[in-house]
Amino acid sequence: MKLLTEEIERFGDSFIPVTESGCWIWEKGVDKDGYGNFSTKARETIRAHRISYFIYKGEIPKGKMVLHTCDTPSCVNPNHLYIGDNYDNMRDRSVRGRGVFHTNEKHPACKFSNTEIKRILLLNGLGVSRKEIQEEFGISPSHLSSVISGRYRNVN
Repeated sequence: MKLLTEEIERFGDSFIPVTESGCWIWEKGVDKDGYGNFSTKARETIRAHRISYFIYKGEIPKGKMVLHTCDTPSCVNPNHLYIGDNYDNMRDRSVRGRGVFHTNEKHPACKFSNTEIKRILLLNGLGVSRKEIQEEFGISPSHLSSVISGRYRNVN
């Protein structure tokens, strides 16, 4: 990446430091996810935190991402930025509880509530035939087998 002196100066005029958090909040355009956008003279749009990392810390290795320690997408403080890969980004996202993680009955593809799963397991435990359980719940033999074995979902 190459930047002109005037681009570096313009970058420096495009954020506001926030004393309480230490973040430098990007004041210019942001994308739908809240990340700042920086437009170069070459008409290239680059995320502002990547520009900040480049200006203050150096080259970004090919195939790597610039990640935030502060959890603020519009922050461009180089002290809040570090290099990582997609695995690091997803692990960080999970640890911080960001993003939408649908599990169990909240998953859009979920067919049964926890109560229904427990009923299926109870009926099976009481010796009700699998055919009767399939008919009551409208499921295939393989689906019923997955529920009973716990492969479908484990409800304790």
